[in-house]
Amino acid sequence: MVNVQVTMHNHFKANFKASDMVRLEVNNFNFKTLSLLEKGDLITPFSVEEVKLVMWDYVSVKSSRQNGINFGFIKEFRAELKCDVM
Repeated sequence: MVNVQVTMHNHFKANFKASDMVRLEVNNFNFKTLSLLEKGDLITPFSVEEVKLVMWDYVSVKSSRQNGINFGFIKEFRAELKCDVM
């Protein structure tokens, strides 16, 4: 009988070993960096108006989850759901 541990080890050793492929480097790229103001904007809470604009961009009748709640429902009851959404 073959030892399961040895079989597993041999399988992974054969199939997941490092290859000698050439990988691209990013040393010579000039990536844009964020200013202090832009960095600060990343942690600024969303405004109610921003959330409303995003919600109105979504199709109302599509449901992204199995519970059947779609953006049409959220738009219709936005006043009641405002605190939960925010």
